[in-house]
Amino acid sequence: MPLVCGDLTLVLVCSMSLMAGGTGDDVLTGGLGDDLFVFGANTGNDTVTDFDLVDDILVLEDGVTVSGTSEQDANGDGTLDTILALDNGGSVTILGVNGLTDTNDLFV
Repeated sequence: MPLVCGDLTLVLVCSMSLMAGGTGDDVLTGGLGDDLFVFGANTGNDTVTDFDLVDDILVLEDGVTVSGTSEQDANGDGTLDTILALDNGGSVTILGVNGLTDTNDLFV
């Protein structure tokens, strides 16, 4: 189970995972089952590798809001990914998730 500080890389395997992006550019991978991905004022340009629209939820803290959305193939795998621009200057890239008509489907 890797845990690296600095530009953070976390991988958890359990029934419920709480993942929080800190400062820097983080790569977040949840566990099996429901995952809660939390982003706040110090969020950099983070990537969520395994978001499930049915089971997982994004949470924005510290008054952070989404200022824009786009889709592009961020990791070069041929699949469009959703990129949320945050009003704090950071971003959250959600790999493998695209075609969203309402980004509120990602949040609590």
